[in-house]
Amino acid sequence: MSESDMKLVESCVLIGLEASEAGDVIHALGATLVDAGYILPEYVADVIEREGEFSTGLPTAVPIAIPHASSGNCVTTALAVGILKQPVGFGEMGTPGNRLDVEMVFLLAIKNVHEQTIWLRNLMKIFKNKELMLRLKSCDEPSQVVLLMSDALKG
Repeated sequence: MSESDMKLVESCVLIGLEASEAGDVIHALGATLVDAGYILPEYVADVIEREGEFSTGLPTAVPIAIPHASSGNCVTTALAVGILKQPVGFGEMGTPGNRLDVEMVFLLAIKNVHEQTIWLRNLMKIFKNKELMLRLKSCDEPSQVVLLMSDALKG
C-alpha cells in the first residue's frame, strides 16, 4: 500500500476546529470528505453510530480518536484530519466508560473493508511516533499536515 491509495488533501484538514462533542467533530470532518466527493453523506451517520458502540479514542502522546465505519458509503479511501482548538471527549478504545480529552481526530473512510486493518496498522505507526504527533499538532497550515502525513505513510 502506498500513500497514494489514501486521499488526504488540504481541504480535508481542519486546524483550530471548535466543537463541543465528538459528534460535532465527526460531522465537521465528514463534511470535508463529502465536499471532496470521497464519501456519501450517509457515511457520517454510520461513523457516529459506530463510535457510540465502539469508541476510538487512543491515549497516545497527543490523545487522538480515529472514528471510522465499515460501510458501503465510501467512494474512495480517504482521511480527514482535525486539530482541535480545545480537547473534546471521546470514549477510549477498548475501555468502555473511560473518556479521553482528544486533541486530534483522524476520520477514516476506507472503501475496501478488507483493507481497514492494514490502514489502521499503517496509521498506528504514525500515532506511536511522539515527535511526529507533536509536530502534527503544532501545524498551523493544512499543507503542513498533508506533507507530514504523506511523508510518514511513504516510510
